[in-house]
Amino acid sequence: MKARNGQVALYLVMVLLAIAVLMLVNVNSFLAVRSKNRMMNAVDEAALAAAKYQGHLLNEVGRMNVEHLRAAILGEPWTDENGVSQAARLRELTFLGPVEGIRISNEAAADWGYESGEASPGLEGFRDHIGEILNNPDLYPPTEDGVNLWHIYAERLNAALGGNPAVLPSYMEIVNPGSAGLFANHGFYDVIAAKAWCWFSIGDHAHYLDDDPTQNEPFDIFPVEVPENSEVYSLHVTYKTWMDSGWAEDYTPGRGFSERWTNFVCQVTGLPETAFTNGVSYADDPTQTWAFYDDTWKPWSTTYNPDNFPIAGTVKPEYDVAGCVASCMMIGEIPQTAVVAGDEDRTHSLLVTADAKPLGTVEDLDGGGAAPVTAYNRFIAASRPHEKIFTEAQLCLVGSVPRSPGVSMEPEWYEHVKKHAPHRPSPGCPYCKLWSEWSSPSTRDSIRRWLQQNADSCRAGKGGGKVEKGGYEYAH
Repeated sequence: MKARNGQVALYLVMVLLAIAVLMLVNVNSFLAVRSKNRMMNAVDEAALAAAKYQGHLLNEVGRMNVEHLRAAILGEPWTDENGVSQAARLRELTFLGPVEGIRISNEAAADWGYESGEASPGLEGFRDHIGEILNNPDLYPPTEDGVNLWHIYAERLNAALGGNPAVLPSYMEIVNPGSAGLFANHGFYDVIAAKAWCWFSIGDHAHYLDDDPTQNEPFDIFPVEVPENSEVYSLHVTYKTWMDSGWAEDYTPGRGFSERWTNFVCQVTGLPETAFTNGVSYADDPTQTWAFYDDTWKPWSTTYNPDNFPIAGTVKPEYDVAGCVASCMMIGEIPQTAVVAGDEDRTHSLLVTADAKPLGTVEDLDGGGAAPVTAYNRFIAASRPHEKIFTEAQLCLVGSVPRSPGVSMEPEWYEHVKKHAPHRPSPGCPYCKLWSEWSSPSTRDSIRRWLQQNADSCRAGKGGGKVEKGGYEYAH
């Protein structure tokens, strides 16, 4: 038989080509994984830095709170060395201070090589909202002594975003709390996409399966009901008079405060009991207010959060409070793992997020050791003068921290809730497609049938390791 010259060479070329392609794919995969890990590390550090800053602000609020308490008990004015009242400064601290967290989070991301220019795809929603603040005086009126802190807030937010930062807050409290229903529930869309029908058997979600046309219609969740504090990295602080707070129960007009309140004041201010009498006039003074944790600072372990996923296991009692959270996002380009014909850049956009919380304790007034920071009837104060309330920050599972009504600033989600409601669906919007699927009566019929047949398989983890049984019949 006549030999066919060149066959070996042809096979060798094909093998070498296959090896080259495999090496190229491996290199692209390595670069993609490395870029993703680098982004995740950067956004984790950014969230931790913002959470630490939240703790720093709350420590300063606690210090000023106690300073005000000392002044009120001693009958002295609460002013600085120039005689300027500190009440306005305290409100500005909680209202404007958190915006600085954007700069601080980006400094942390810069340690991983992420400078300005990385987050431009996510800026549109922030720019829109800044315009809303500046152009809607009825919604954002002057707040204190004719000074429009909302305008100052918008200007600071605009300045913080002016450098096109690498990291942005991934969550802003700009939703009207009265209208934040199913349409604005990010977790609901995850349920529809994953067909995780057990969600409808838990808590009060079953009523969404009822064919009530009003509750399943999308609606505009903007404009907002204006919150008192910053919308980004909010501290969730509220201001109350003494008699509007939980300490009112420890005060009897004409007789003064209880022994427990007296022990509290001595502990946090360092004042001896002889420094004040039972008849404290400021308790009935409506012009004096203090900073308190708002209702967001509820026990973490008892909060079941089915909109995302539940907390399982045991939370240490001293850390058992939900409170504020720093949520960060980064949008960057990473290499594709495979070569796509006609794609010259060979990259794709990736969004990563991270949540972190400031953590701390106070001393239990009843001698029980460390206690949640809300133990002093939500009054913001450290256990002793010159101590700090929040001493650390830790990352937490994204979605595990209960939030006030707000909106994710992930670009596709923000565009959905802002521009596609009501009745303005976009063919290219993935959330609109999921909403359209849900809006079909046949979809809800199939969900009801599935739950009737599979009710016993539904389980939901709860705080403290407890398990709650679910199912359609349990919810009705």
